Amino acid sequence: MLKDIFRFIRFLNKYQAVERSVPVPDREILENDVEHSYQLAMIAWYVVDRKKLKLSKERIWEYSLAHDLVEVYAGDTDAHTASEEEKQSKEGREHVAFEKIKEEFPGFASLHKVIERYERREDDESKLVYVLDKILPVMNVYIASDDYYVRNGVTHEKYVEWLKGKIQNVSMSVLGFEDLVEELLVFLDKKRKGFFK
Repeated sequence: MLKDIFRFIRFLNKYQAVERSVPVPDREILENDVEHSYQLAMIAWYVVDRKKLKLSKERIWEYSLAHDLVEVYAGDTDAHTASEEEKQSKEGREHVAFEKIKEEFPGFASLHKVIERYERREDDESKLVYVLDKILPVMNVYIASDDYYVRNGVTHEKYVEWLKGKIQNVSMSVLGFEDLVEELLVFLDKKRKGFFK
């Protein structure tokens, strides 16, 4: 068992080494996948409590912590800066990575199931985590006063189109937080000058 724990710690260290393109406020570094996943878990928990949503916190934590684990082997694919080739190969790379995780950790079947359930997005918990995963980066970029969107040529219109495309199949009213995304879009519209290209 100890040998397996060491192996999983090494795997998690690799997870921590996956750098994202989102800045960490008040530090001159980019966030990594572990920091992102932890923040996502905490924000999802906060939203569930604040909105009094009848969702399983355990599932929300599982999805948040595991949703990007495939990036240990597939790498992070930035939504706004990745090449078309990287975007097109993302699903395939992540599938291969998931198979490698299953092979590497066959005794962690519950993790395999969590990743599969998250990817299918069949329950409200996975949908909530998915939507929050899409909106946290823009919020972190704003808090960091970073020029990510300007630097990468992302207009307000392009961002809104991207976000709506990503969440179009998620019923916000069922989740009980349709107002959250709408409030964010109104906020970003007011801040578009200097924040977006």
